[in-house]
Amino acid sequence: MSHLEPRMKRVLATQVALDRAGFSPGQIDAQSSANTERALRAFQQAHGLHVTGELDRKTVRTLGQPFVRSVRTYQITGADLESALEWPAMADMLAERFHTSAALLRYLNTQAMFEEGETLLVPNVESATPVPPKTPVVVTVAERAHMLSVQNASGEVIFHAPLTSAGENDAFAAEPAGLPRVSVGGIRLTSWDAMKLACLMNGTAKVVMR
Repeated sequence: MSHLEPRMKRVLATQVALDRAGFSPGQIDAQSSANTERALRAFQQAHGLHVTGELDRKTVRTLGQPFVRSVRTYQITGADLESALEWPAMADMLAERFHTSAALLRYLNTQAMFEEGETLLVPNVESATPVPPKTPVVVTVAERAHMLSVQNASGEVIFHAPLTSAGENDAFAAEPAGLPRVSVGGIRLTSWDAMKLACLMNGTAKVVMR
């Protein structure tokens, strides 16, 4: 990751740490964006920090180890080759798996051919699905702000994600039709956020539209 500019490294580390904490910045691309700032603000508010949308020292400490180790290695397998048949390219399939863009994967792996056996640098996101809560949750959809949040029975925010308008130039263009989707009034989530939300809702959720 040494060829990334310092600013891009910091943004990438922020996006990965927020994603792992359950405050999704949307597609991880190492670029500053409104979605990243919203996720950072939501994280700060949920953890009793000063809400600025900026990465201060207390926020870095609270984000913890994921901020320090924002990338990891991944070796392409034969199973990946089979899965990639449904995608335009291997990089697109792996980008969806690691919550990022094919462009960033290529940027991190400039010499890669994306073939079986190659070892790549990928965002160090959490691959496991969250454990469904034992009590019903409240899903709040803020359509104008294009944000969604999930609160547990104690009122704590346990998940936050950006919403994307259908038709907007976004991360969905290369995705196969069979991936998970959540659509509310023409607004939708990325496939990985949709999977997390479905697990957290677990069939017992109150939805509030704002």
